[in-house]
Amino acid sequence: MLSIRSKLFIAFAIIIGLGFYSLVQWLLNDITPRYMANLEEAMVDSSIILASMVEEDNGRLKIDALAKGYEEARKRSFQAQIYELKKEKLDMELYLSDAKGTVLWHSENSDEIGKDYSGWNDVYKTLRGEYGARATLESPDDPASTVLYISAPVVREGVLMGVLTVYKDIQSLRLFVESAKRTIVRTGAILAALMIFLGFGVSAWLARPIQRLMEYAHRVRDGQKSPPPKLGRTELGELALAFEEMRRALDGKRYVEEYTQSLTHELKSPIAAIQGASEILEDDLPKHEQLRFLGNIQTETARLRTFVDRMLQLSSLEHRDTLGSRQGVDPGALLDEIIEGLSLSLKKKSLKLKVSGELGIEVVSDPFWLRLALENVIQNAMAFSPEGGTIKVETKSKDGGVSLSVLDEGPGFHGYPVDKAFEKFFSLQRPDTGKKSSGLGLALVKEIMDLHGGEVQLINSKEGGLEVLLTF
Repeated sequence: MLSIRSKLFIAFAIIIGLGFYSLVQWLLNDITPRYMANLEEAMVDSSIILASMVEEDNGRLKIDALAKGYEEARKRSFQAQIYELKKEKLDMELYLSDAKGTVLWHSENSDEIGKDYSGWNDVYKTLRGEYGARATLESPDDPASTVLYISAPVVREGVLMGVLTVYKDIQSLRLFVESAKRTIVRTGAILAALMIFLGFGVSAWLARPIQRLMEYAHRVRDGQKSPPPKLGRTELGELALAFEEMRRALDGKRYVEEYTQSLTHELKSPIAAIQGASEILEDDLPKHEQLRFLGNIQTETARLRTFVDRMLQLSSLEHRDTLGSRQGVDPGALLDEIIEGLSLSLKKKSLKLKVSGELGIEVVSDPFWLRLALENVIQNAMAFSPEGGTIKVETKSKDGGVSLSVLDEGPGFHGYPVDKAFEKFFSLQRPDTGKKSSGLGLALVKEIMDLHGGEVQLINSKEGGLEVLLTF
């Protein structure tokens, strides 16, 4: 299937090709009449000048003077380089007829003297006071054998005394015409090629915004967070904004539907547990039983609070296309703060958390969301780590960016596609309690990394355990 750019270029090339072909054909068809007109105009001047030179002298036409002058001109040696034509001889002929059209003198053939030319258009029209001209084919099958005849009246004191005709074939004219045609074709081809090359650039320029709009639509289809392309105040720019508004509207509707269903499902268990425990507490129970059910209520309440907090955080991220602000953050210092906040939880499971890596590196990020992502990854590692286990956190430079690795000693992630772990509400049973979490932690981490333009990967370690790799 052809791309939009290719379709535009082909359409442009066809239009330019047809346009230049039509223009060149029109010029080629028009050039011969134009050259003929120029030749005819020059011959008109020649006929008028020569006619004035043979007007009567003492009641007689100057036939002898005309014949002598013509012969002398024909004998002259000359060379004239007229563009491609090298002219070395006189190629224009003359004849003179009287007021009745009878030939009095002929430069080319004396046998024509005395013949009646009054029927020929050049003589016939001139004798009647009109413009006399004709074009005759010497060979009926050869347009190049055309001979052009132009006549002028010989007048003495207002009385028509005769007709002087000049004529010549158009062989020399044909040379100029062919040369001009070659120039037109060559120039047309060069200009058409330049226009097609320009058309390639124009089609690319026109297709680029459409291509960007298509790429944006594909990203939206795939569920990626992406701002609409900036296409200026054009129709395509308005279309991009309309797409974005439509996406937001559809996302909002789908978001409400999905979350309503998920909330209903996820809240059932803790609410049921709290309700059951509270109903049992209405009975007269021993002190230790009361404390156990109160603990259940507190545990499920904390679970609900964590669930709601993460839902709010995730909802806030899912409705953002970009981060509000970014700054350089030292991941080592941030990890120290996180570890200090989790020290009691680590101590409760006798977990060790070892931090290693390069010093002096920075992650350009939003500090709040980066901290939240790291906390969720480390808390996830703590939940799946065996009691007394070790969690390794490593920071290092990687391919011009920064990577943060969190490796636990838990069972790893097996039996499901890796992408499944980042779906909302997907959760595995914790090894120590057998219970599931809210299933929002890794989904939240994925959203945070997408907004940073980064990547999160789950890697099952060969030595056992799961490595979560954040790459900025």
